[in-house]
Amino acid sequence: MIKALLKANINVQLYGPYWKYFIKNNHVHDGVYGHEMVKIFNLSKIVLNFHADRRYGPNMRVFEATGSGSF
Repeated sequence: MIKALLKANINVQLYGPYWKYFIKNNHVHDGVYGHEMVKIFNLSKIVLNFHADRRYGPNMRVFEATGSGSF
């Protein structure tokens, strides 16, 4: 999904420790937390939240992103 967005020239910024193993470009950043994460959410229109285990439903990131005004 991310590769398709990048190929379509959609501005995608990736944050987290593992993206560097899948995407090799300047759109990949280290993980951010706390106030820095909120700043990025405030600047974002859409926040994609991928997590490995879907059995437990939404994680905290869903509420953090929407609480910051992102979709």
